[in-house]
Amino acid sequence: MAFLKRGEFSSDARGGVAITYALSVVAMVGVAGLALDYTHAVTKRQEMQVGADAAALTAARASGVTTAEREALADSIFLANVKGMPASAVTGSTNLSFSDGRYTYSAQYTKSNFIMPILGAKDVQLGVSSEVAVQTVNREFVIAFDTTSSIVFTPSDYEQAQEAVKTMIDRFYEGAESPGDVVGTLMPFSDRVQLGDIGESFASGPPPSGWDGCLESREQPLGPESHRLTDDPPAVKRFDYFEDTLLEEHPAQGSRTYTIRCHGVEMTGPETSNPEVLKTGVEDLVIGGTGRFDVAMAWAWRILSPRWVNMWGVTDYPGPADEREKIVVFVSDGRTEIYRYEVLPPSGQHNVYGWNQGSPEGFDNLEAVCTRMKDEGIILFVIALPGNPNALPHLEDCASDFGYFEVTDVDGFESALGTVGDIVAEIRLTK
Repeated sequence: MAFLKRGEFSSDARGGVAITYALSVVAMVGVAGLALDYTHAVTKRQEMQVGADAAALTAARASGVTTAEREALADSIFLANVKGMPASAVTGSTNLSFSDGRYTYSAQYTKSNFIMPILGAKDVQLGVSSEVAVQTVNREFVIAFDTTSSIVFTPSDYEQAQEAVKTMIDRFYEGAESPGDVVGTLMPFSDRVQLGDIGESFASGPPPSGWDGCLESREQPLGPESHRLTDDPPAVKRFDYFEDTLLEEHPAQGSRTYTIRCHGVEMTGPETSNPEVLKTGVEDLVIGGTGRFDVAMAWAWRILSPRWVNMWGVTDYPGPADEREKIVVFVSDGRTEIYRYEVLPPSGQHNVYGWNQGSPEGFDNLEAVCTRMKDEGIILFVIALPGNPNALPHLEDCASDFGYFEVTDVDGFESALGTVGDIVAEIRLTK
């Protein structure tokens, strides 16, 4: 056994090293534990923030749901974005709130530490909040949908196309808090536009027996052109009732005939509050006839024109152009035979691109209407379906600068309408 001599105790460091090492190990474990638990807490909080953002956005975009359903939807979206978050963390909560046009989703979670309990820090409180501003909407829109016989969709494709239109309608009504914030109309068209009984108030005298709800095109002189379409209201120039008419091609072009008819179902709307009404109209669409595209666009213009205020069965509708966002979504394949018989060039003879391809004069008429609509601030989205390459430059010129979509199949159609919905939806993440 070794003995320390007098005075050697204070200078012997053998035991001090062990003590110092033990203390440093505790410190290192604490630092490592703090880093591990901190990193995990940061990761979890990031997941929670992503979940809160998604929950707030989803809640703001939901339409046709109760407050309880909106809250439950937001909670489910939040949980889906946070790994390992127990449902008990949000079940029965009031995480979602709405005030001053803003949806706020807030969530708190007590996370257990892994290492820090050794040092007495068992839990850490995590909290996140996300706010979505629903901008005030004053929107009027018309969906002009080509229902002619040449439409390219198969029956199953057509169902997918209808679902895409219904989804877009929901997007257009986002942010509406009161009836009239958003007013939408679904307007099918083929040979003419079937207005239904409301068309009687635009025409002279009682309708003929068996009248189906369509009016004549009412072409008017405008500048050097003899057959332009305008938004003049009935007080300026009334319409004639339309009846099925057998038309014959100009003798110089052949001997074809075509009977123009009032095909399909009448328009749905203007609808001030319930998108389900328009979506039901989408489900009821039927195919038939050929397309008079300029007439269709002209009626879309009149449905939105302030010159037609209080003429569509809705008080103070359409609103002033400087107070309302006005939008037309025009869907067509551009295929038509009707211009072989209507809308003549100056020669009086028919000038057509080919069978079912339309005519330059007919599409010029369409562009003339589109130009005046855009001059008045109406936003035009044009979805060009495949079928008539001759129509494409005219349809593109018809659209607003950012509003032309040329698609080749139903998936492209669905994507285009989704993009239109994204552009129109007035919802943004604010903080």
